[in-house]
Amino acid sequence: MGDRSLLIKSRRGVRGVATRNVNRLKQIIDDEAIVLPRKIHDLKQRLADLNHCVMKLEDLDQQIYDTLTDDTELENEMDAVEQGNYA
Repeated sequence: MGDRSLLIKSRRGVRGVATRNVNRLKQIIDDEAIVLPRKIHDLKQRLADLNHCVMKLEDLDQQIYDTLTDDTELENEMDAVEQGNYA
């Protein structure tokens, strides 16, 4: 996998899964109806899923970085990300 646009799309998908896992973790923590053993089991499972997403994101980030060969190109990409995060 080396095409940057495909890598970025893949990263976007993994980020979506990670966000859903974080939201589900919050729901599990806030849900007082779930008995403690079940809550612990669900939290462990979601944390494992989230950890898997983080590892995938780190791998995709490295692959994307490796496709950026020109320093100017890297700066432009970083600027675009910053603008997207603050927009």
